[in-house]
Amino acid sequence: MVNRKFTLINGNIEDVHAAILKIIKHWNQTVLENYLAPVDIHLEMVIPDGGRQIQNIVLWKPANVNGTVLFGTERDGFHSMTWVLNNTYKFELTRIALDFDIENDEPEYGMHHNFHHLYADGRERLVRVMWDDRWDFYEEGEPMPFEQTERYTERLRRKRLTNDMVLDYAKALGWDLRDPAFWMSERDAWYISVKCY
Repeated sequence: MVNRKFTLINGNIEDVHAAILKIIKHWNQTVLENYLAPVDIHLEMVIPDGGRQIQNIVLWKPANVNGTVLFGTERDGFHSMTWVLNNTYKFELTRIALDFDIENDEPEYGMHHNFHHLYADGRERLVRVMWDDRWDFYEEGEPMPFEQTERYTERLRRKRLTNDMVLDYAKALGWDLRDPAFWMSERDAWYISVKCY
Protein backbone atom coordinates (compact mmCIF):
# COMPACT_ATOMS: atom_id res chain seq x y z
CA MET A 1 0.00 0.00 0.00
CA VAL A 2 1.36 3.43 -0.95
CA ASN A 3 0.00 6.90 -0.29
CA ARG A 4 0.04 9.49 -3.05
CA LYS A 5 -0.76 13.19 -3.01
CA PHE A 6 -2.17 15.20 -5.89
CA THR A 7 -3.01 18.86 -6.25
CA LEU A 8 -6.00 19.62 -8.47
CA ILE A 9 -5.60 23.19 -9.71
CA ASN A 10 -8.36 25.30 -11.25
CA GLY A 11 -6.12 26.93 -13.80
CA ASN A 12 -4.65 26.70 -17.27
CA ILE A 13 -1.61 24.41 -17.40
CA GLU A 14 0.57 27.08 -19.02
CA ASP A 15 -0.31 29.62 -16.31
CA VAL A 16 0.40 27.06 -13.56
CA HIS A 17 3.69 26.06 -15.22
CA ALA A 18 4.80 29.72 -15.46
CA ALA A 19 3.91 30.34 -11.79
CA ILE A 20 5.86 27.26 -10.66
CA LEU A 21 8.96 28.39 -12.57
CA LYS A 22 8.69 31.80 -10.85
CA ILE A 23 8.39 30.12 -7.43
CA ILE A 24 11.44 27.94 -8.13
CA LYS A 25 13.44 31.01 -9.18
CA HIS A 26 12.29 32.96 -6.10
CA TRP A 27 13.44 30.08 -3.88
CA ASN A 28 16.89 30.12 -5.55
CA GLN A 29 16.51 26.56 -6.76
CA THR A 30 17.87 25.32 -10.09
CA VAL A 31 15.72 23.89 -12.87
CA LEU A 32 17.60 20.87 -14.26
CA GLU A 33 14.95 19.82 -16.77
CA ASN A 34 11.82 21.49 -18.09
CA TYR A 35 10.24 19.74 -21.05
CA LEU A 36 6.99 18.58 -22.65
CA ALA A 37 6.26 14.88 -23.19
CA PRO A 38 3.24 12.55 -23.21
CA VAL A 39 1.59 11.93 -19.83
CA ASP A 40 3.22 8.96 -18.08
CA ILE A 41 2.33 8.71 -14.38
CA HIS A 42 4.08 6.06 -12.27
CA LEU A 43 2.29 5.70 -8.94
CA GLU A 44 4.51 2.73 -8.07
CA MET A 45 7.68 4.84 -8.18
CA VAL A 46 9.35 5.02 -4.77
CA ILE A 47 9.12 8.50 -3.24
CA PRO A 48 12.06 8.88 -0.85
CA ASP A 49 11.57 10.47 2.54
CA GLY A 50 13.28 13.83 3.10
CA GLY A 51 16.79 15.01 2.38
CA ARG A 52 16.55 14.73 -1.40
CA GLN A 53 18.28 17.28 -3.53
CA ILE A 54 16.28 16.56 -6.70
CA GLN A 55 12.52 17.00 -6.91
CA ASN A 56 10.52 15.90 -9.94
CA ILE A 57 7.21 17.49 -10.87
CA VAL A 58 4.70 16.51 -13.52
CA LEU A 59 1.84 18.80 -14.57
CA TRP A 60 -0.91 17.52 -16.82
CA LYS A 61 -4.32 18.57 -18.06
CA PRO A 62 -6.62 15.55 -17.75
CA ALA A 63 -8.70 14.72 -20.81
CA ASN A 64 -11.88 14.80 -18.68
CA VAL A 65 -11.55 18.19 -16.94
CA ASN A 66 -10.46 21.76 -17.60
CA GLY A 67 -7.71 22.20 -15.02
CA THR A 68 -4.20 21.11 -14.09
CA VAL A 69 -2.91 18.27 -11.87
CA LEU A 70 0.39 18.53 -9.98
CA PHE A 71 2.12 15.31 -8.89
CA GLY A 72 5.70 14.40 -8.10
CA THR A 73 8.42 13.12 -5.84
CA GLU A 74 7.84 15.25 -2.78
CA ARG A 75 6.45 13.24 0.13
CA ASP A 76 4.33 16.17 1.34
CA GLY A 77 2.82 16.67 -2.12
CA PHE A 78 4.62 20.00 -2.65
CA HIS A 79 2.71 21.57 0.23
CA SER A 80 4.76 24.80 0.26
CA MET A 81 4.61 25.24 -3.50
CA THR A 82 0.86 24.71 -3.66
CA TRP A 83 0.38 27.14 -0.76
CA VAL A 84 2.24 29.81 -2.79
CA LEU A 85 0.20 28.94 -5.91
CA ASN A 86 -2.93 29.67 -3.87
CA ASN A 87 -1.76 32.53 -1.66
CA THR A 88 0.33 34.52 -4.14
CA TYR A 89 -1.03 33.47 -7.54
CA LYS A 90 -4.66 33.05 -6.39
CA PHE A 91 -5.24 29.62 -7.95
CA GLU A 92 -8.17 27.80 -6.35
CA LEU A 93 -6.95 24.28 -5.71
CA THR A 94 -7.59 21.04 -3.89
CA ARG A 95 -4.92 18.85 -2.29
CA ILE A 96 -5.86 15.21 -1.87
CA ALA A 97 -4.11 12.16 -0.44
CA LEU A 98 -5.13 8.63 -1.38
CA ASP A 99 -3.94 5.11 -0.71
CA PHE A 100 -3.20 2.84 -3.66
CA ASP A 101 -2.88 -0.94 -3.48
CA ILE A 102 0.66 -0.96 -4.92
CA GLU A 103 3.69 -2.74 -3.54
CA ASN A 104 7.14 -1.16 -3.77
CA ASP A 105 10.23 -0.66 -1.60
CA GLU A 106 8.88 2.42 0.13
CA PRO A 107 8.63 2.29 3.93
CA GLU A 108 5.06 1.93 5.21
CA TYR A 109 3.89 5.30 6.48
CA GLY A 110 0.39 4.40 7.48
CA MET A 111 -2.88 5.38 5.92
CA HIS A 112 -3.52 9.02 5.20
CA HIS A 113 -6.66 10.32 3.50
CA ASN A 114 -6.87 14.04 2.93
CA PHE A 115 -9.19 16.54 1.29
CA HIS A 116 -7.93 20.12 1.52
CA HIS A 117 -9.64 22.77 -0.60
CA LEU A 118 -8.06 26.24 -0.80
CA TYR A 119 -10.34 28.91 -2.21
CA ALA A 120 -8.88 31.79 -4.24
CA ASP A 121 -10.11 34.23 -1.54
CA GLY A 122 -8.04 32.55 1.20
CA ARG A 123 -10.74 30.41 2.83
CA GLU A 124 -9.91 26.75 3.41
CA ARG A 125 -11.72 23.48 4.02
CA LEU A 126 -9.70 20.57 5.40
CA VAL A 127 -10.80 17.06 6.32
CA ARG A 128 -8.28 14.32 7.02
CA VAL A 129 -7.80 11.01 8.74
CA MET A 130 -4.40 9.43 9.32
CA TRP A 131 -2.52 6.85 11.31
CA ASP A 132 0.02 8.44 13.66
CA ASP A 133 0.51 5.85 16.43
CA ARG A 134 -3.30 5.95 16.56
CA TRP A 135 -6.11 6.99 14.25
CA ASP A 136 -6.53 10.75 14.13
CA PHE A 137 -9.39 12.67 12.50
CA TYR A 138 -9.29 16.42 11.96
CA GLU A 139 -11.42 19.00 10.15
CA GLU A 140 -11.46 22.77 9.86
CA GLY A 141 -13.40 25.28 7.81
CA GLU A 142 -17.00 25.28 6.57
CA PRO A 143 -18.16 21.90 5.16
CA MET A 144 -18.89 21.86 1.44
CA PRO A 145 -22.45 20.89 0.38
CA PHE A 146 -21.43 17.48 -1.05
CA GLU A 147 -19.53 16.27 2.03
CA GLN A 148 -20.76 13.17 3.82
CA THR A 149 -20.59 14.92 7.20
CA GLU A 150 -22.67 12.23 8.91
CA ARG A 151 -19.62 9.96 8.51
CA TYR A 152 -17.44 12.30 10.60
CA THR A 153 -18.98 10.95 13.82
CA GLU A 154 -18.30 7.26 13.08
CA ARG A 155 -17.01 5.48 16.16
CA LEU A 156 -13.97 4.18 14.26
CA ARG A 157 -11.98 7.25 13.25
CA ARG A 158 -10.42 5.50 10.24
CA LYS A 159 -13.89 5.27 8.68
CA ARG A 160 -14.62 8.98 8.99
CA LEU A 161 -12.83 9.79 5.71
CA THR A 162 -12.15 6.96 3.26
CA ASN A 163 -10.45 6.76 -0.12
CA ASP A 164 -13.88 6.55 -1.75
CA MET A 165 -15.08 9.66 0.08
CA VAL A 166 -12.04 11.66 -1.09
CA LEU A 167 -12.66 10.46 -4.66
CA ASP A 168 -16.35 11.41 -4.35
CA TYR A 169 -15.42 14.88 -3.05
CA ALA A 170 -12.96 15.45 -5.89
CA LYS A 171 -15.60 14.32 -8.40
CA ALA A 172 -18.12 16.76 -6.91
CA LEU A 173 -15.61 19.51 -7.77
CA GLY A 174 -15.29 18.18 -11.34
CA TRP A 175 -12.20 15.94 -10.93
CA ASP A 176 -13.12 12.30 -11.68
CA LEU A 177 -10.03 10.27 -10.80
CA ARG A 178 -11.96 7.00 -11.32
CA ASP A 179 -12.38 7.84 -15.02
CA PRO A 180 -9.37 6.55 -17.06
CA ALA A 181 -9.50 9.87 -18.99
CA PHE A 182 -8.21 11.62 -15.84
CA TRP A 183 -4.87 9.83 -16.29
CA MET A 184 -4.62 10.80 -19.98
CA SER A 185 -4.32 14.10 -21.79
CA GLU A 186 -4.95 15.47 -25.24
CA ARG A 187 -1.72 17.46 -24.94
CA ASP A 188 1.77 16.85 -23.55
CA ALA A 189 2.50 17.20 -19.85
CA TRP A 190 5.17 19.43 -18.34
CA TYR A 191 8.01 17.60 -16.57
CA ILE A 192 10.23 19.68 -14.29
CA SER A 193 13.28 18.50 -12.32
CA VAL A 194 14.55 20.87 -9.65
CA LYS A 195 17.80 20.87 -7.67
CA CYS A 196 17.12 22.05 -4.13
CA TYR A 197 19.83 23.53 -1.93
